[in-house]
Amino acid sequence: ETSASKRHTFTHLTYSRHHLIDIGKETIKIAENGEYTNDKGEVVHIKKDLDWAGDNCIHYSHEFDFDEAMKKFEEELSKHGNVE
Repeated sequence: ETSASKRHTFTHLTYSRHHLIDIGKETIKIAENGEYTNDKGEVVHIKKDLDWAGDNCIHYSHEFDFDEAMKKFEEELSKHGNVE
């Protein structure tokens, strides 16, 4: 068997699919509860921040042209003298 046919994986740097699923489930549970307990045993409340993020997010269609939007944004800033 040549070295080209050997498969090298760095398992110490990767996570198993089951581990990632568990992390995803925990994340959803935290979002639903609006809080979590950190390593120090302190309850961290995130509901207000999550609500704000949801209320203030913007959905961009796949056709949205970010380059064009940034160009217009920079033009507006330069009109008002806000560009260095």
